[in-house]
Amino acid sequence: MFLTEFQEVWDVYPRKLDKGLAFRAYVARRRQGMAFQDLLRAATHYAGYCRARNTDQQYIKRAATFFGPSEPWREWIEGIPAGEVANGNGHRERVPSQALYRPSQVDWEHEQPL
Repeated sequence: MFLTEFQEVWDVYPRKLDKGLAFRAYVARRRQGMAFQDLLRAATHYAGYCRARNTDQQYIKRAATFFGPSEPWREWIEGIPAGEVANGNGHRERVPSQALYRPSQVDWEHEQPL
């Protein structure tokens, strides 16, 4: 039922392992009501990010994980998620977003509450 659209997503996805598992995860998301265009955009953005940073295959999520129940694909619908950077090895790592990072409420130099 979703095979044709999955193939389009698979064609852009950057890591080609376990296509059967990836298809099952994809179908599960579609049956939950997730839009094909959102899944395709997420895969396209993730692939572009990995390509631009020359990420080693071992550090690219498998498609079954990307479309899996924890739904990391959601972060990639609109583009590169806030806080994503590449470290010197081409690996992805998460850095705190300024909106999420709140310094301690203690002035540690003087050990007094602010």
